[in-house]
Amino acid sequence: GWQDGENRLRLHNLHGGFVAQRDSVDAVLEGGNVHVGGSSSILLMTFPPGFPVTYRNGTIAMGAGVTFTMAMGDVTVRGKLRSLETQTKTPLIVDLDTEFSAVGSDLATSGRTIVHAELGSGGQLLSGKGTLMFDDIELAATFSHDFAAGRGTLSSNQEITVTTPLLAGIFETWALPYDVTAGKVTAGMDLAWFQDEPIQGKASFVMAELAGNYEEYIFNGVSGSLLVQLMDDGVELTPATISVDRVDIGLKLTDITLDAAWRDETLTVKGMKMQVLGGSASFSPIDIDIDETAFEFEVELTGLSLAEVLALEGDDIKGNGVLNGRLPIQINKGLVSMTNGQLAAENPGGTIRLSTGFGASTGQLGLDFAIRALTNFNYSNLDVNADYAENGDLTLVVHLRGTNPEVEKGRPIVYNLTINENVPVLLESLRAQRAIIDRIENKVLNRKG
Repeated sequence: GWQDGENRLRLHNLHGGFVAQRDSVDAVLEGGNVHVGGSSSILLMTFPPGFPVTYRNGTIAMGAGVTFTMAMGDVTVRGKLRSLETQTKTPLIVDLDTEFSAVGSDLATSGRTIVHAELGSGGQLLSGKGTLMFDDIELAATFSHDFAAGRGTLSSNQEITVTTPLLAGIFETWALPYDVTAGKVTAGMDLAWFQDEPIQGKASFVMAELAGNYEEYIFNGVSGSLLVQLMDDGVELTPATISVDRVDIGLKLTDITLDAAWRDETLTVKGMKMQVLGGSASFSPIDIDIDETAFEFEVELTGLSLAEVLALEGDDIKGNGVLNGRLPIQINKGLVSMTNGQLAAENPGGTIRLSTGFGASTGQLGLDFAIRALTNFNYSNLDVNADYAENGDLTLVVHLRGTNPEVEKGRPIVYNLTINENVPVLLESLRAQRAIIDRIENKVLNRKG
């Protein structure tokens, strides 16, 4: 074996034979290793037996077969050379084509990379371009580095059209509960470094009609422009407006807009609004500190349709009216809770129609009377107090005042009801119902087609 004086380059058992002529060399390596990076090798290249290397007219060429392992912090990259050509004339030119796989931080990926690099006169300026390929996704970049000044740059501008799960397509071990499945992303990046100073730069992402999922929740039509700044003191997301056409959590949330920013380890969301249950929801500003586990905000509800609210409970109860209110939300370690949420119906009230077959006859005079009165109930007051526990249990205390012209000659009737519901179970049921309806509609459309 051989190594340089600083033990940065080592040749181990590298052997073979060659035939040399005036302007060419034909060599065959019969095995061996090249270590780069000292005792804890950053790069290890292994040459297989019978590996050909040629030199013609100033160009060194290697074929397929060399394997390599490269360590960069917690990330390990392994690969196999497809081809390598080096033009030894000025400027020195290297063309590399290799397959690779990388593992780190519980993620694994594999693909192909093609690099074209030039080392200028004096061996000081390295520049070139590279492409990473993952199935049908290609990421291209240009780079340069001045060895004398210790200064370099990396730039990329890429348009990606998504037709299959994006993150699962890049990372073979992708197990996080979200992904992007459709839409278009235009990504740009400009990075610069100088000697031992922190890397600086920016990255931009233009999202157009992205669709995907977070756990079992489906989202569509995500659009917006993000600008991320890499600065001396950390990462900053400049204020950006994001819009979402629809999120389906069992309830359909539509026409969502918000302004988001990231600075000093804090995510700030302002001006978030959406349409829900025939009305709108407006959120107070939200500050999420990455070091904190709890935060809170308020949601103002305006113009909710009672008809759409009651439809969540099925066909046995119907009604109309308009609801307004406010919901104080607390989130602690990812769990949602609420205390003393308020909803009230607008004047002049509305109607509630309970199916005549609901509950039939219970044999309890008070309960049978209450059910019968609600079969045609005209309410003037409807007030709701809402509490929501971290386990998903929703408790509604309802105060209802009105009349039924067919009951006791229409005299006023007052209800004080307590309703309990587990919201995750309800939303799961609604999603299942919608999935069945969607499958039926798709079959009908396919038959028509």
